Amino acid sequence: MVHVNADATTPTILSRANQEQMNAWVEATLNTLTLEERIGQLYVMTIDPNLTDENRREIDKWVKECHIGGLLFSGGWLEKQAQVTNYAQSISRIPLLITLDGEWGLGMRLKDSPSFPRALTIGAIRDESLIYRMGQEVARECRRMGIHVNFAPVVDINDIEMGSMLDTRSYGQSPLNISRKAIAFAKGMESGGVVATAKHFPGHGSATGDSHLMLPTVKKTLRQTHDIDLVPFKDFINEGLSGVMVAHLFIPTIEPDTIPGTLSPRMVNGLLKNELGFQGLAITDALQMEGARSKGSVSVQAILAGNNILLCPDSLPNEIKAVKEAIDKGIISQETIAERARQVLRYKFALGVTTPQHVDTENLVAEVYSPQAKSLMTELWENAITMLPGKKEALPLCDSKRVAVVSLCDPAGTESPFQNTCGQLSPTTRYSYMPGDNVDSLVNAIDNGRFDAVVIGIFGKEKQRKLPNQRIIADILASRCKHVIPVFMCNALELKDFSYTLDRCDKAVVAFSNEEQAQVQAARTLFGANQARGIMPMDIGKFYQCPK
Repeated sequence: MVHVNADATTPTILSRANQEQMNAWVEATLNTLTLEERIGQLYVMTIDPNLTDENRREIDKWVKECHIGGLLFSGGWLEKQAQVTNYAQSISRIPLLITLDGEWGLGMRLKDSPSFPRALTIGAIRDESLIYRMGQEVARECRRMGIHVNFAPVVDINDIEMGSMLDTRSYGQSPLNISRKAIAFAKGMESGGVVATAKHFPGHGSATGDSHLMLPTVKKTLRQTHDIDLVPFKDFINEGLSGVMVAHLFIPTIEPDTIPGTLSPRMVNGLLKNELGFQGLAITDALQMEGARSKGSVSVQAILAGNNILLCPDSLPNEIKAVKEAIDKGIISQETIAERARQVLRYKFALGVTTPQHVDTENLVAEVYSPQAKSLMTELWENAITMLPGKKEALPLCDSKRVAVVSLCDPAGTESPFQNTCGQLSPTTRYSYMPGDNVDSLVNAIDNGRFDAVVIGIFGKEKQRKLPNQRIIADILASRCKHVIPVFMCNALELKDFSYTLDRCDKAVVAFSNEEQAQVQAARTLFGANQARGIMPMDIGKFYQCPK
């Protein structure tokens, strides 16, 4: 038997609104809506961010014919998105909720906007007030762009042993660390008037595959799910945060029938709403994903499961028709539709989306990509730099030491931000290795006793350039040179491949990325201009075990 959580927390965004005014506006607005319009309020659809004639026709169909409640943007440029937003808002009788999938800010989707460090890097930052400020800044940029809901943060546990699909999108392995970092970010966003959305409920970190391509299975006991995966979601809900995105997952210990969790009443109404007491917006993951495939209408099942917002189904007119037929047959009650529409309207009121919305495009790019955004990005990278425990107190390097700095497989070679910053801070001798270069020549040039320390810059397997041999060359240098210090400017998950180098190094510095500021701050750490303040958010074999 499911017991309703008597200590359920009302989401802060709703509780701080004027309740009398909110209820009056919601009921007055709801009473003007036809059944089709009430159904439409539950849908958020993806739209191409270009105001072409074809796209205008698409927007007209979604807004005028299907009466959708909101739009999701998935790419493009700031000014073009603003133009599309303004057109869509201008033709919608009820103002639209504009949503974004921006886990590391607008830059995740919009090319000319700030990209903050990814979640795995944020997981290394100790100063949660800095993460809160990041949330505030993301909210400022969103509201400047007319965006009201961000489908972030990811609060899934990165289960490395299961080969998690999350990669750098997760804050790490520790449920408590994930809770703290995600809540700081989410509270910052919601303080700025943007709904934060914890995903992917009840936890995607141990899934067997990618829900974009299949329905993954999570093979965990109910106790493991509650004690590990649900911890960040419980904390998120108890802190009064507003959104939860439900994942397309098959978790037999929660839902024995082989259906996506998104479409499961046991998962949404039972676990999320009744047991955990969630009173905010339950949002489906995108319903056109393969993981959501099911017999019959996904919309009908998602509504029956308990979701408030239905995200991006295929063939929206057919889905709306199926919902109306389910109402006619008594499968879904009109009061259910009315209550789900009420919840969407409550949030529109609380977020100030009750009057015509318009994005001012004057100075838009400059105001979004502001000096304060750039300064905050530098602070975040500076605070994320992490030093792994080593055998010697080898850092910081000082002017009296003779230092060789080697870049492995970086196209910028000796002119990278990392190399240049090292050279600005102290006299160094620079080397570079690229695939095809002579390894013996490199090692012989370094291993002649004239260097007190050998710094190895490791730049990782970035998607746009899969560069081989970094591990092999790092291992050779570590075996032949004394006082080796690797600097990992790459996805920290790659550190597990460098066990030989780590076993022989004096110290190791982790910068988490080859972004310019990550390189600069890593170099500053080597020479004492920046203190390594970060903590590893995940295990690295025998070299480091993160707190659980």
